[in-house]
Amino acid sequence: MSNQRKLCSLAARVAEASSQASFGVLLGTALAVVVLGVPLGPARSEVFYQTGFEPPAFAPGPIDGQAGWAIAAADTGGPFGSIPVGSISTTFPNVGEQSLRIDPMANNAGNGAYASFRYLPAGASPVFNGEGRQISVKVEAALLGPTTGAADQISVNFQPMLYFDDPAIYVGDVYRSVMWLSSDGHIHVVSGTTQHIGPAYLLGQYNELEARFDFPDQKTIYFLNGTEFDQDSWADLGVTITEFSTPELQLGELHASGNYNPLNYQGYFDDLEVSAVPEPSSLALLASGFLSVIGYGLWRRPDRPMLRGRLAGCRTILEGVFSGGRVERGCSSIS
Repeated sequence: MSNQRKLCSLAARVAEASSQASFGVLLGTALAVVVLGVPLGPARSEVFYQTGFEPPAFAPGPIDGQAGWAIAAADTGGPFGSIPVGSISTTFPNVGEQSLRIDPMANNAGNGAYASFRYLPAGASPVFNGEGRQISVKVEAALLGPTTGAADQISVNFQPMLYFDDPAIYVGDVYRSVMWLSSDGHIHVVSGTTQHIGPAYLLGQYNELEARFDFPDQKTIYFLNGTEFDQDSWADLGVTITEFSTPELQLGELHASGNYNPLNYQGYFDDLEVSAVPEPSSLALLASGFLSVIGYGLWRRPDRPMLRGRLAGCRTILEGVFSGGRVERGCSSIS
């Protein structure tokens, strides 16, 4: 046999093996879908709270009193100060028509001023159970204004909330995993009692801030624009946390100085979401792989040429189903 014929024969065997294996995967996946109810699309996460501050739930003007939102905390910063004002604005949305805008107020005396806004239906924060899961708390945030160099003088702050309920120890919110976009051009976090300066962010643009509560490992994982950059263990609390609540959105400002005026800044928040992080089902993956082996075995059986012929026709349909196309041959058409 010539080298050319040997190469052609080898190529044909490889193609046949590839065809058999891919069919096994297709059939195994299909059987897993039908028998076990494994979803075809990506896993959907459980959403606990979500808003883009859009109409009709929100209208331009102060956010206090709209759709369950209220001022959660505020500090005037001194006798001559005023608290920052939070309002629904159409000026700088991330997606859609509106966002939450927080404007600083007068050049405050003392240590500056801040105001936090939060979803507090009926005057209280909802509490959710996160035991055994990872919970994603994320928002799009922007700080508009000039950089203050290395000085952390004004910031938009994102405060995801853990919750602890043990009357013998403590009942209420756990202020733990604060993140903020600082006028120094960097994101900051507090891990335990230590402040960490993180990577640079996009000043004047929206940035995705995410705090991921990892309840199995009792820690917070921090993300900036989808990239992990820090973690915070809850071990120093000395208790096991299993619950969480809705976050606070805040603007904080220090008092004016010779090179900084808080009135030159605005903070924006948009697209807030609190949801469970979807996890792949190990059982479903194992079952799909096992059934793929069965599919491969059915294809290889030499004493079932009629079965192999039928399976070949069904393979055409399966390929059409998983590729989203329309198949007209082999069996009846599937859209």
